[in-house]
Amino acid sequence: MIEFRSYQLGDRLLYEEAIYEVVKSAFTRWGSPTYQIRELGTESSTRWLTPPRGKSSKLQVVDRTAIREFVETFYRKVDLDPELGPIFHRRIHGEWGPHLDTMVRFWSAVLLREPGYQGQPPVAHRAIEELTPAHFGRWLALFRETMHEIFQPSVAEQLALRATGIAKMLSTAVFGRPWDAA
Repeated sequence: MIEFRSYQLGDRLLYEEAIYEVVKSAFTRWGSPTYQIRELGTESSTRWLTPPRGKSSKLQVVDRTAIREFVETFYRKVDLDPELGPIFHRRIHGEWGPHLDTMVRFWSAVLLREPGYQGQPPVAHRAIEELTPAHFGRWLALFRETMHEIFQPSVAEQLALRATGIAKMLSTAVFGRPWDAA
């Protein structure tokens, strides 16, 4: 049976290309949790999010738990990657915890509009001397691969589009051109 996450009132979710907030919880007649969600920034337009029927190991909802899962999975790949791994090893020295926490806050801000991220990605990336535009392409390839492992295809592509925009923005901020224009 598919695992369905439990939510608290106020939790934010990215679902079908919109950000929602949980406003009510209940149970279906079969005992499964169901949640009334409202599109963030509106006072009306609620709908119910109920566990899907059928089996699927891939997620259709992006929440903070899913963000933590994809950040940890993605950075395990980065750690082992011959191109990106050495860049991170020189800065992190095996202490991935603080960086992972920062990335969870970053992606929660980007995808769920949650407060809490205080960083300046362009400044941080300009400080990496060995960084090249090609690294952004490699980063994006690993990111896309990870998204397709964790999320249903439509969700994975939606997240990959966001990541592509971020990669282009950072590459432009650091090098004056997007990574794919190199």
